[in-house]
Amino acid sequence: MKASPVSILTISARIIIALVFLLSGVLKLVDLHGFLGSVKHYELFGDGLLALSISYTIPWIEILAALSLFWKPMQRSGWAILAGLLLAFLALNLFAWAQGLPGDCGCFGKWDVLGKSHSGQFLRNLVFLYILWLGRPCPLLGNVRKE
Repeated sequence: MKASPVSILTISARIIIALVFLLSGVLKLVDLHGFLGSVKHYELFGDGLLALSISYTIPWIEILAALSLFWKPMQRSGWAILAGLLLAFLALNLFAWAQGLPGDCGCFGKWDVLGKSHSGQFLRNLVFLYILWLGRPCPLLGNVRKE
């Protein structure tokens, strides 16, 4: 059976976004102390247990949600979690930008090139959100399209 262009696009988008979040999660785990500093710079979570919990939890959520995109029974959940994370990241980026806070989001650890500017982070997250939308499981909200 020949795969349709829609299914090739959907599968490709899932693979791309899963690899992005796997990489992001692993790079955060490699430098948890650096990611903790990035979480603290938003000045929303304080310096205590909340910031520490966020910095230790987000990488694992990213990794598990990314892996779930490869397992059909969990695709919708993984998709929803990643969409929620990206929307939260966009909101935090806009907050930090409006407050004049430094632009280091810690998204890809010390290897992050675009994460040093708010505009770069914002555009990157919009692109990731679009790729995630392309890879959405169907039917997500009814029969949107056939895979």
